[in-house]
Formats: sequence, structure tokens, C-alpha cells
Amino acid sequence: MNLVTKPRSGESQGLNNLISESGRAMEITILSASEVHRRKNANEPIDLLDVRTPLEYREVHAVDTELVPLDRLDPAAFKNRAPGRMLAVLCKSGGRAKQACEKLAAAGVPGLILVEGGHHRMGRRRIAS
Repeated sequence: MNLVTKPRSGESQGLNNLISESGRAMEITILSASEVHRRKNANEPIDLLDVRTPLEYREVHAVDTELVPLDRLDPAAFKNRAPGRMLAVLCKSGGRAKQACEKLAAAGVPGLILVEGGHHRMGRRRIAS
């Protein structure tokens, strides 16, 4: 079942309503890597979650990114985040991030952003630390 939709051509973001375990409608916002970067630089409350493997993460990752590989993702750990904070989920090209967003949304985690294209789309904007 496909729970996340791609934005239509010309849109900077797309929304998709999901039903969480609690029965509430949840949304996943789809943004480009450059838009997430712009919003973080504007001090919007966005946390970054990288769901790649530890090896991929060691090779390159964005500054201030939390690593939780997809196979170890526990949605319960993200349910009680600070109110109003968004959680931008990324991986190498977007597939694992989409799966993580679906899992998090189904568990009722609010404020989800799927980073479209992941690190692959960030190109030269990648920041290693």
C-alpha cells in the first residue's frame, strides 16, 4: 500500500492524510532537500533523522542529523517530541525514508517531512563531519 504521495509537478510540497493507530489523520509533507536546508537555516524547528546504515552515515551525513537505521526504527521513541517540531526523514535516495515516514505516521508521530531524493538529491550540498 502506498501511503505517501509525490507532489504534483510544480509543487514544492505534497500532503497525504494517513490514519494512525489512534485513529487520527496524519500528514506527511514532502519537501526537497534544498527546501529543508533553507528552512533549517531560517531557524524553523526541524530535526533531521537519517535512516541509512551506519556505514553510509559514516561516509557522509548532514550536520545535526540523528542516525536511526530503518531496521532499528522504533516509532515510540519519536511520539513524545517537543510540540511544534518537525521531523525531516532522509536516506540515500528516498525509498527507506518513505518507509520510515509511513511507519512513523501509522504510529501517530506528528510533524513528518519526507526529504525527497535524500542525500542523492543533495549533490554538492552534502556536508560531512
